Amino acid sequence: MKISAFILFLVPFFSFHAQPSYPGDPVIYTFGQWDEEDKTAVIFADVCNVRKSEDSKAEVSGRLTIGTEVSVLSVSKKTLTLNGITAPWVKIKSGKVSGYAWGATLTKGAQKLDDGKLALWGISEIKPTDSKAGVFASIRIADKGVLKYKQDFEVVHADRPNEGFLKVHPAPLLEGTQNLIVFETLSEACGVFSSDHYLLYGREGLQFVDSGYSMGDAGVLYTSKEFVFPYPKKEGASDYYFTPEAGHIFGITNVAELGEDCIWTETRTSEDFTWNGTELVKNCER
Repeated sequence: MKISAFILFLVPFFSFHAQPSYPGDPVIYTFGQWDEEDKTAVIFADVCNVRKSEDSKAEVSGRLTIGTEVSVLSVSKKTLTLNGITAPWVKIKSGKVSGYAWGATLTKGAQKLDDGKLALWGISEIKPTDSKAGVFASIRIADKGVLKYKQDFEVVHADRPNEGFLKVHPAPLLEGTQNLIVFETLSEACGVFSSDHYLLYGREGLQFVDSGYSMGDAGVLYTSKEFVFPYPKKEGASDYYFTPEAGHIFGITNVAELGEDCIWTETRTSEDFTWNGTELVKNCER
């Protein structure tokens, strides 16, 4: 469905931000938007080596498995870079195990799934180029200290790898699914940019569906793309968010353009998809 809308208003001021330059000074990745002391974190690595000092060659004082909650005692100014990720050493404690863990092996982004397993997010690799941040995220499903599934993907417009968070939604009306997982990020690239990365968890494990985005500046939305999943109709809810057809997913794109006479033209395109268990299959565009 393509709809053009014309909106007339005065635009007194626009605050455009410069596009980030890649590669540049390394972004220090902490974990899950957080680098404060006296808090808790969760082990993101399959197995985390906890060391007696802030050195990757230091003696191991203990090992902790994925999903283990730890107390954060302090965050060091000393960093380590692996796989393009620069992260600080963090002093942690869990039970009788205490010592230093590399920050990229920790996360604050952990959510419970409907079956009791744990969904976690973190950054797995950073490979910047001249035009892209090259940040790769990893969503992992753990159960009782054992990694069950993981899915790695490139993050859309991710010049700030810390600024991400995980949302877990109930199962949409798609066969074989148990939860919809959405990884959201914030960025700054000629405006305020946010991106959504959609994954489905269920009978076939964890699968990446697609990514959407929205970009705007000075309170004005320029362009966006989002996926709307089928959920039962709720009283008073808009059909835009609760599609009535089980098995169908809508991809909705909005593009706004400003003319010379300050008239905005907005075009909305709706694409109809079905999920075949492994990928989106496009039915039609409206």
